Amino acid sequence: MAEKVPTKMEILPDSVETETETQMENTASAAPAKGKRGRKRKYTAEPEETAAKESTPVEEKAVQRPAHKSAAKAKKHAAEPSEDDEAPKAKKKEEESDPWKAVAIFLVLVLVAGAIVYMRQGTSPANTIIPTTTIPAVPATTPTPSTGTSTAGSAPVLGNANAPVTIVIFTDFQCPYCGAFETQTFPSIKTNYIDTGKVKLEFHNFPLSFHQYAQKAAEAAECAKEQGKFWEYHDKLFTNQNALDTTSLKKYAADVGLDTAKFNSCLDTGKYASAVQADVAAGTQAGVSGTPSFLVNGELVVGAQPYTAFQTVINKKLGVQDNGTTTTTNDPPIDFIIVTDSNCTTCDPSQVISVTRQQIFPTINVRQVEWNSAEGQALIQKYNINAIPTYIFGPNVTKAANYAQVASALDQIAGSYLIKAGAAGGAGRYLHPPTAGNSPVLGSPTAKVTIIEFSDFQCPYCGKFFTDTYPSIKKDYVDTGKVKIAFKNLPLTSLHANAEKAAEASECANEQGKFWEYHDKLFANQNALDIASLKKYATDLGLDAAKFNDCLDTAKYASTVQKDTADAEAVGVSGTPSFFVGDTALSGAQPYANFKQVIDEQLAKAT
Repeated sequence: MAEKVPTKMEILPDSVETETETQMENTASAAPAKGKRGRKRKYTAEPEETAAKESTPVEEKAVQRPAHKSAAKAKKHAAEPSEDDEAPKAKKKEEESDPWKAVAIFLVLVLVAGAIVYMRQGTSPANTIIPTTTIPAVPATTPTPSTGTSTAGSAPVLGNANAPVTIVIFTDFQCPYCGAFETQTFPSIKTNYIDTGKVKLEFHNFPLSFHQYAQKAAEAAECAKEQGKFWEYHDKLFTNQNALDTTSLKKYAADVGLDTAKFNSCLDTGKYASAVQADVAAGTQAGVSGTPSFLVNGELVVGAQPYTAFQTVINKKLGVQDNGTTTTTNDPPIDFIIVTDSNCTTCDPSQVISVTRQQIFPTINVRQVEWNSAEGQALIQKYNINAIPTYIFGPNVTKAANYAQVASALDQIAGSYLIKAGAAGGAGRYLHPPTAGNSPVLGSPTAKVTIIEFSDFQCPYCGKFFTDTYPSIKKDYVDTGKVKIAFKNLPLTSLHANAEKAAEASECANEQGKFWEYHDKLFANQNALDIASLKKYATDLGLDAAKFNDCLDTAKYASTVQKDTADAEAVGVSGTPSFFVGDTALSGAQPYANFKQVIDEQLAKAT
């Protein structure tokens, strides 16, 4: 979720945008997967339509990822839960069943920093999307929190003006992940910290360009603030995220008792349009690129993270040591073997090692093993490893004080304990990446490098990749015969009502030899993917309408779409867009430069 994707994404440095159906980090909460390690049975994410995410489990900016950035950066949605009620429910269930997330959400974040990803319901996002645990320092340009109550011309503030901790929030009234934060996390922060005078909340608008009504909703909130009812109107907007057209905005003003003539004039004249954009500029300067994003006394937290994640950061600022884990040096020595690839630019395990040692198991003895060494090959065979890096704890981990907190994120195999796929961020490379199979392929059959794309026609981050990154890849690599792209459908049905049928429709177009023309048509019309529109596009492209309509109405290719989904699950993919460039995984609507780096590396290997 993501719009969640920003400082570093799951495997590459740089912003990422991905979409996942539940919205929290890619922390696996499912039972051990069958077959090669690297597979996740369930989807979850915070995160990464990460064009997002939307900051993560990134409408990506959410996946992973991510995130949508503005101006120089694509804005991202931090992991947004779903755009319907299913994702939030899945997220809650995941938090209850996966202590690793509650206690060590940072593990998912470290590699998904700022990523936004929309993940499929049932997995553990990034983004998901989870913000990063290693929260980057905010530059000196961070906006200075105001200290009074809300007045025209100042940021709205909720709480005691003298509270020792200030949370500056950058949000978007139409962002699903922002809505999830308001309903699932904010109430606990308000009860435990704001109402007790320990924290004050300062509000800043950060409307994302791919949300049609976000800018005017932000202006409307400013108009309500002018009349002293910002927070009442704020609550009204988040309660009605699916109805933010101008008529509705004016109705809500009347509902909360505003002077409607004054409000309507304020809104119609765009009185606070520049104020909203000033918020966006301030957020961008502070390192914000997706929503929701937060500055907790200057430290950046990205995404609709669970209450426990905020509790940890807030308590640190308050000088409280208890973050839900036990700080101890009484643990026995714990072997921690990492199967990695020193030649892989996206396989760096250093952040996971740091977080594990500093916040979970302080007595780990780290040893990195090259995947292609004799020992590495033996470990790959013993544990059926597919994803690199893979993290393996020795049996003493069960004696550690924090073991119970993270046990559900570990798979017990052959007497050792392996971090589940996704629980420590995405893999950098795969020993057995997915293949094109019978998927539609664009490019020369003899191209040396294949990109496998898992996408959703209704996902904003996927649309962002299509408009911002795909054209350059096509021009520089596909059209020159160096790269071919295989497309696989991964409709996030709990978030996107029309995604499944759009995927089936693309397969019906493929049957008539016009997959890519239809693919382009769908991404050019993401806001109109109902059945009637899908059929109209077939006619527009000169397809046999009767044949196409029958194909779509009978769900002829529903099983093909589900096969693509199964292919995604097999390699631990749960957010869109996600890519495999040769054997290297990329999550989110990342910029062209990131793809170019990986593509060039893969071409060099193939030479």
